[in-house]
Order: sequence, then structure tokens, then C-alpha cells
Amino acid sequence: MCEITVDWSYPVDLENVSYEQNKDTIGIYYITRKFGKKVTDLYIKKTIGNSKSMLQCQRYFLPDIGQGKRQVRLGTIVKPDDLSDMDKIRLIQEVESSLLYAMLDKLQCNKQLISKLNFTGRHTIINTGYRGNIPEEIVIPEEYWIEGIEN
Repeated sequence: MCEITVDWSYPVDLENVSYEQNKDTIGIYYITRKFGKKVTDLYIKKTIGNSKSMLQCQRYFLPDIGQGKRQVRLGTIVKPDDLSDMDKIRLIQEVESSLLYAMLDKLQCNKQLISKLNFTGRHTIINTGYRGNIPEEIVIPEEYWIEGIEN
């Protein structure tokens, strides 16, 4: 079984995101709404070097969320650490599917993606850093694996 560690950045108000700093990032972004002490999970999506256009789109097209600030955290794979960009892209797709599976009952905006989830590897996701409501550890049940493909 492969262990993948994802480190999450501190939440930043969506309108204050530095696109230039994150433009070539292969990772996952996690958008929440913060109102007082309450944090509502809105959206999780992978980014493969085009976070600027994706986050700008989310700024305008997420449904009206009422009061509060939209914030974004960026998750990047820190272990295994000797990955090529192609391996990172393959694993980030696994991470995205695992996060959507684990957060399905909490996310407000991308529940429709559950039918497109693919789990091609047996892996454990360890989440570190400022993960918000994301579980510290995610293990996908065996019945969801696509047989015959091993990481």
C-alpha cells in the first residue's frame, strides 16, 4: 500500500491569492467559507499548473454562499518526495478522488463528481498542516479499488 502525504497551506482569502506564486503548482485546492468561528466546506479540485484560471473561475462562479469569507488552502504532495511531474499528476488525481470520497457529505459545491471517482491504487492519504475539516488520514475501502492496477 502506498502512503501519500499532503501538506495543506494556511487558509488565504480567495481575493488575496497570489496567482504568480502558485501558477505551476501540481496540487489540490480546498475552498471554504468562514463566518465567525464556523467553517463550511465548499469545493475541492486538483490543479495541474493552471491554478490561476481555476481559482479566478471559482471566485465568480461558486454559488452565493451568504455571509463570510471564501478562503482557499493549497495541498501539495510532500511524500513520496522523489516524484516526476507525471507521477505527481497521477497521484494528485488519486488524492482528489480520495478527498472527494471522504468529504462528500460535507462539500457544498462539487458533489456531482462522486460518480467520476477512480481509485486505481491501494493507498493511504495522510493530511498535514492547515487541513481544516479534511480528515487526518483517508483510506479507501477495498471494494472501490479498480482491480489489476497497482501503484
